[in-house]
Amino acid sequence: MPKGVYQRTYNPATNFPHRERVPWQDRFWAKVDKNGPVVDETIGPCWVWTAAIDGRGYGKLQLGTLAAPRLVSAHRLAWRLAEGVDPPRHILHHCDNKRCVRRSHLFDGGPADNMADKVAKSRQRRGVDISQSKLTEAQVAEVRDLYARGLINQSGAARSYGVSVTTINNVVHRKTWRHLG
Repeated sequence: MPKGVYQRTYNPATNFPHRERVPWQDRFWAKVDKNGPVVDETIGPCWVWTAAIDGRGYGKLQLGTLAAPRLVSAHRLAWRLAEGVDPPRHILHHCDNKRCVRRSHLFDGGPADNMADKVAKSRQRRGVDISQSKLTEAQVAEVRDLYARGLINQSGAARSYGVSVTTINNVVHRKTWRHLG
């Protein structure tokens, strides 16, 4: 278990600052709002992390010592509190709320589970939503139609649309843009 950290308080007798050790569990619960949004009626409201968040939107709590502090994800600490053991490598959210720390909203899974969950919940970017896309949906449909009718070959399509032959090959063989009919 991580050690608590020190919190600056004042000695009432002398009014000089001193540090008082506060367990990380107490600091954790002081930063949780149990009246969060209800994303799914079957699982109840989210318990929302109200303190620091990282650049990806996940809650963070500083643990360790003053000499060697470290930031730990709040949802991973919630797992540790509920289960009494360190969490597995990946902790996923049923509610898709990155700030949620309610144990019943969390489940463990690997990278493949994480990707499958993202696709199942339509959070996977596709087509023109991907910043590296070189073609539009209309162009993809046109390339597939022309290729299927034998009016254009892959190298000709690549030259016409200003992309590589590999890009066209992936389009016509539906390795990319699979979401289009």
